[in-house]
Amino acid sequence: MRRFISILLGVLLFTLSAFPAPANEPVPYDPDEFPQYARDARRFQIITLGSFPLTMLFTTLFFRTYRLLTHEDEISWAETRPADQRDRNVVLGVSLSASAIVGVTDYVLGLRERSAVDDD
Repeated sequence: MRRFISILLGVLLFTLSAFPAPANEPVPYDPDEFPQYARDARRFQIITLGSFPLTMLFTTLFFRTYRLLTHEDEISWAETRPADQRDRNVVLGVSLSASAIVGVTDYVLGLRERSAVDDD
């Protein structure tokens, strides 16, 4: 009996997948479909998260270069001292802050551009 039910379900699923529903064409969003604050928040999120890898890279490079130039570490070209947890936290905090600053700057520039267009 179980075998019959499993075969019946298999045949039923196969026949349903053989005749898919007709594909609907995607409809583009209307300009008024989302409120402006939601579009601004989404753009802020995209810009902030998108800039994080670059700010992390540059912060790490600047932090390590600063430590190298100020002779905080005794330099051994064979091996360098790995960064401890405090150093990683500093780099991460500065990177997150810089990414947020990039997002806020983009938001402010967008507001300014929209107000200039509205004034015309």
